[in-house]
Amino acid sequence: MNFRTCRKSYKNKRKIENPKEDWLIFENTHEPIVTQQEFNLVQEMRKNKRRNQKQLTPEIMHELIEKIVVYAPEKSDGHRTQQIEIHFRFDVAVATAIADSKEYDKKKKAASLRNLIFKSHKLLYVRRPEFGLFLFLHFKERR
Repeated sequence: MNFRTCRKSYKNKRKIENPKEDWLIFENTHEPIVTQQEFNLVQEMRKNKRRNQKQLTPEIMHELIEKIVVYAPEKSDGHRTQQIEIHFRFDVAVATAIADSKEYDKKKKAASLRNLIFKSHKLLYVRRPEFGLFLFLHFKERR
């Protein structure tokens, strides 16, 4: 691609953008890094816009999490806390959350647990593009 920019004078160092119709594009001047077929496939994939998930759905939970270990509750200061360990399928981390009775809604147990997990962990970045999900999870390494 040539003639994208120009200068009024060799003394003036400022570049001026040329209009697109004045650009010259030379096809196939270099050996391609990717094939045209791969390029077209990626462009087609980029057209399919995905939305970021606001909550963890059961499908995403089953995809990401191998098991959840819930420990016995402890009472202090008039409310109950409970430790929850989350073992992930990608065998990298075990996340530990503390469930607090002040934040837990008994009527919506599953939704509350998903939201608690979603809100509690902030360090590990997990991307599941098929769901459009981006998670940041706090974790400690498995031994």
